[in-house]
Amino acid sequence: MDLCTSIKAHLDKNSRLNVVGISNDGESGKKDIMSKKPDVVILDILLPERDGLSILEDFKGTRTAYRPIFIVLTAVGQENITRRVLELGAEYVILKPFNMEILIKRIIEQFDLKEKYPETDFFVDNSYVINNKEEYISEILHRVGIPTNLKGFNYLKTAIRLCLEDYSLLDSITKLLYPTVAEACNST
Repeated sequence: MDLCTSIKAHLDKNSRLNVVGISNDGESGKKDIMSKKPDVVILDILLPERDGLSILEDFKGTRTAYRPIFIVLTAVGQENITRRVLELGAEYVILKPFNMEILIKRIIEQFDLKEKYPETDFFVDNSYVINNKEEYISEILHRVGIPTNLKGFNYLKTAIRLCLEDYSLLDSITKLLYPTVAEACNST
């Protein structure tokens, strides 16, 4: 059984999910996305004919009424590729091999977040995004089980916000990110 068929079989077991198509190459995948307009696209980076990055590039900055949620699968664990995928607008990246139940959980979480914050796009500088970024980050931290009363909650929230604004901070966590968070939180 190939990966696409295996993923479909698992997704079909969940009543909240409905698979509308499967494509085994990037070119037909892009056509299917445009014609079928799914809510969520599970996209592999390594595809024949056209890779997943080029598909993400096509949707980067799209301001049309339609843009799906992209959950990207990759066998390449390189930080620069993951960063590029997120810069291009993917909502989530999963490293292969992965647990199917985790994939299903992430699909539902991302869909629920998009429903709750339909206008949120961290790559657009407008007042709606700036006003809701803190709430969005708090929601993500709550979903992974970090309570607001945790002493470091605000530090985590600040670190995430700073990284969303400047991905280069991820290249130098101890030299740049930690001191920047400390300064932003008036701490040492």
